[in-house]
Amino acid sequence: MNFPLIANIAVFVILLFVLAQARHKPVSYSHLTLPP
Repeated sequence: MNFPLIANIAVFVILLFVLAQARHKPVSYSHLTLPP
């Protein structure tokens, strides 16, 4: 398998998941997505 490709897909999916969660809970995830 192509490891860099798998890693890029994994990161992309994780980012989509985080964005989806932040959309539902913008207050609890604001400190994770925005710098202080």
